[in-house]
Amino acid sequence: MRNPTLKDVAQFSGFSLTTVSRVLSGSDYPVSKKTRISINNAARELGYFPNLLARSLKTHESREIAIVVPSITNPFYTGIIMGAEEILSAHQFHMLVYLTGNRREQDSQLVEGLRSKMIAGVIIAADSITDGVATGFLTLRENGIPCIVTDYSPKTQKPMQGVFFDHRSGGRMAGYYLLDNGHTKIAYGTQALDRPPRCMRKDGFWEAFTGTLTDFSQQDIYISNQQDEFAAGIELVKKMINANKGYTAIAVNNDAVAMGVLAGLAMRGITVPNQISVLGFDDSTFSRMATPPLTTIQVPSEQVGRLAAEAMLKELETPSTAYSIYLEPKIMERKTVAKR
Repeated sequence: MRNPTLKDVAQFSGFSLTTVSRVLSGSDYPVSKKTRISINNAARELGYFPNLLARSLKTHESREIAIVVPSITNPFYTGIIMGAEEILSAHQFHMLVYLTGNRREQDSQLVEGLRSKMIAGVIIAADSITDGVATGFLTLRENGIPCIVTDYSPKTQKPMQGVFFDHRSGGRMAGYYLLDNGHTKIAYGTQALDRPPRCMRKDGFWEAFTGTLTDFSQQDIYISNQQDEFAAGIELVKKMINANKGYTAIAVNNDAVAMGVLAGLAMRGITVPNQISVLGFDDSTFSRMATPPLTTIQVPSEQVGRLAAEAMLKELETPSTAYSIYLEPKIMERKTVAKR
């Protein structure tokens, strides 16, 4: 069964093809309210849907924004997507989500795919940017397609505008918070240090102990090569307990890892925060669902998404006016850190 066409709607409604086309294309050409209602009712009854691709080709305008993230299992990236979608949909833009994962060999395919779809712009998480992707996106930008980066400022040949979070400052805040709560035997756990945010968070945490009387050292930083965040947290607990250093507090690189840490401690009958305090990073949905609720450093991912979408809309309206925004961390106090 073929899809109904504009001609079908015109015949069904009794109006001219020109009038039907004007109404269903959203044209501001003066047409009476009664006529618009009749034509829209006819289109709905026939099951007619406009061909957005054909319209884009004809008008040379697109209402589609691509969002490129490495994962949707990490709540940080789903937060960015949700925040961006809220703003874009309110301005009648559609969103296409692309996942890069660890498939670096597909860099060129990603850029070519975006170019071929006639998208209006690209919002990309910095962890999805490799040298190949950066070069491709700079080319897109030179061809009039704006690109907005989220999370952190990547090292590229030319600066890319975006909405960035100060991960290093967040790491320092985590260290200071544990010190302020009287902890001196502290462990830090992280997944493999192969991503800039993980490195920045770890480095900031380390800086918090500079000049203090605590004996926090490189030996108190534990690394898990598990890609699964929950499994990484369980493995980190095993390493920390086996070290037998009498830790009173554990800080980790994100909330999903912290969930694994809480589970690993529970398996050993260790209570939180009475025996060991746990501090997360991100303030994801996980942190509020944990038992007890997780104290964490807030990365406002939905705000990042909203601001990135707003920056994109401004750039589409007035090209070459994009600017970068830097967001600061905040401690979210809940129930997993006790005073000593």
